[in-house]
Parts: sequence; C-alpha cells; structure tokens
Amino acid sequence: MTDVAPHWDAPALLIGRKPMSLENQTILIVDSDDDPFASDLKGALQRAGADVLIARDALAALAFLAGFELSAALIGGISGPAESYHELIKGLRGVPFRLYDVTEGVPTIVAAVTRMIGHNA
Repeated sequence: MTDVAPHWDAPALLIGRKPMSLENQTILIVDSDDDPFASDLKGALQRAGADVLIARDALAALAFLAGFELSAALIGGISGPAESYHELIKGLRGVPFRLYDVTEGVPTIVAAVTRMIGHNA
C-alpha cells in the first residue's frame, strides 16, 4: 500500500471557507529568477481556474499589460533596471498587485491573490 498525501485546497484551507474560483481571472506573474517557483505558482493558480501569464522582466510585463485585461499581478524575484520596474508599477494602476517572496510558499500566495481578487470583484 502506498501512502498518498491528501490533496489540500490551499486557498480554502488558508481562508477557511469554500474556495473562490479564479475562473475568468487573468493573473500576471513577474519573476526573473531562474528557478521553478514561478512555474509552480502558475500551476497552482491554473488549478484554481485562472489564466496565468509569466513575464521574466518588467518590459515583458509591460507588453502583457498592453495586451491583456489583468485581474491581478504577482511580483516576485526581480532584476533589471529599476526604471523599468517603476514603469511597471505605474502601468499597474488600477490592477491589484502583490509583491511576494518564495519563502511564503505557493499556498500562501494563492490564498492572498484569491482574497485580493475577491475584494475587487
């Protein structure tokens, strides 16, 4: 017999209620770190129903801003010219965004963006 870890619905577990669906929500992740965290975060958000875009720098994120109606943005490990990120923050005007650190873990960030979108719906 194989032990199988239970599948916890992280947003529901952390929020303490039925999870809010992220259906019809488009979330931008901006993370220039070359590690799997952004992909793990993308997968978790997609399992919650969101459409997810990943930009590896501020210029790519600005291009997504021009082409998509975003529900929220998550900004993680960033590098590059500070001016680009200042432009990104200005470009996000009206789009809820959150800075994150990988030490928070995927479930915490998913729960936070779920609450953030729920408050702005």
